[in-house]
Amino acid sequence: MARFFDSLLLAALMLGGVTACKPQVAMSDAAASAATSEPEFEEKLTPQVLDPQAINKNMVAVSQLTQTFSTPAASAVNDYQQAYFTVIDQPASNRERRNYAAASLGQFDYLPMTPDVIFVKTILNHFAETVALARIEKRYGSDPTLLHLADDVIASRQNEAQIMQNWLSMQLIKTDIDANQTLADSVAAQQEIDSVIHDMQQEMVDTVMTKNADRAFAQTLVIHHKGAIALSQVVLKYGYDEKVRSLTNTLIDSQQAEIQVLQTWLNSHGNF
Repeated sequence: MARFFDSLLLAALMLGGVTACKPQVAMSDAAASAATSEPEFEEKLTPQVLDPQAINKNMVAVSQLTQTFSTPAASAVNDYQQAYFTVIDQPASNRERRNYAAASLGQFDYLPMTPDVIFVKTILNHFAETVALARIEKRYGSDPTLLHLADDVIASRQNEAQIMQNWLSMQLIKTDIDANQTLADSVAAQQEIDSVIHDMQQEMVDTVMTKNADRAFAQTLVIHHKGAIALSQVVLKYGYDEKVRSLTNTLIDSQQAEIQVLQTWLNSHGNF
């Protein structure tokens, strides 16, 4: 008889009729509703540990800084100026940037938007823009020093982008999230990054209108590099990842060195 009841119990377990031998407690409709409903975003306490699903949806609204600058009419610009404006004013649709950065970013859409992740994804786009600017110089420029620098810039940004991509790839297999990383830090970092990009783009619009292609490249790249340094300072302020901090300090050094080369060239060539 004992074996008979044991067989009945085993069959019930296999069919899901018994759930971990725990008694079932009836819930009222109100209690059931409260148990299944998700708390609204505004009710969550801050500071709050980052969560990929909860944060990424809300970060979209943070990065909505509207571009208030305007570029000159097409009839007022020449070919190389128009090429620069394509990078500055419409980076998302620029072919060079899209081809260079799309593979780097799409697979990382579901990473938690920590200040470090925000910076790395932003700087990958920035690198793509730098490569596009250098290739404009290679097409329209003529100065040997700047053409050589353009080649160096392309190679350097591609190497740096690979390092940043490798760091992002490692985040995909991380199983923990630093409890120090909060929503407030991410929001503040994103807002400062948006402000840096906006100011940088406005300055670049003003410098592109010079009537010499080489000078336009030098002036524009100086501003773009200063933007990269400003972006780096944001992650040094809000980020926590030591690898990103190390990469950022190296990036600042390389950008400053290239700015020095560009500034020396500008000083020695006067105004065109």
